[in-house]
Amino acid sequence: EGEPPCEPIYYGSDGASPSLALSTCRRTAPLSFLPLRADLGSLTNYLIRVRVGRACQLLDLTDLSVKEIAERVGYSDPYYFSRLFKKATAHSPVAYRNLPKG
Repeated sequence: EGEPPCEPIYYGSDGASPSLALSTCRRTAPLSFLPLRADLGSLTNYLIRVRVGRACQLLDLTDLSVKEIAERVGYSDPYYFSRLFKKATAHSPVAYRNLPKG
């Protein structure tokens, strides 16, 4: 007793900073908690979409470097960020910035 029933487990060893943190119970989890654990992939994909969307805004509206944008949207590794960005948009961050707007 006196010990908290839940402890943080950190997901997102994908170079993202800060890591996506979820809590899980040490004791038997209620059945309603189990679907959340199954949806971690969906949660990760959602986080990537949000970060890439924000990166698109920064690429469109600022002259920040790709490294600076990666850091601002939560990635400490700009190369990893660039690979995720290209996978999500079919363009590298630099190519995206150079696309005709309008």
